[in-house]
Amino acid sequence: MVINGMITDKPGKHSVTVSLSTPYNNPSFEPVRGCVVSVQDGLGNVAFYTENWQKEGVYEAWLDEPFLGVGKTYSLQVVSPNDRVYSSD
Repeated sequence: MVINGMITDKPGKHSVTVSLSTPYNNPSFEPVRGCVVSVQDGLGNVAFYTENWQKEGVYEAWLDEPFLGVGKTYSLQVVSPNDRVYSSD
């Protein structure tokens, strides 16, 4: 599983891509659909991402100023269609 995303302190659309790894000698983007993607701040507030049906494997969330902030901590969680849970520290 390859999970790629970034959160900044700027309000707006933030995205995460979820895909499967592929051989280094035949790289390709293998999107994973049907995931539940969320981000939680250090205070326990949670924001959920919505799957973009026009871009497979891309999940998006509109994050605004009350949720974002310099010096705050965040943890990303992805639950795959087969119920495997991936969490960042």
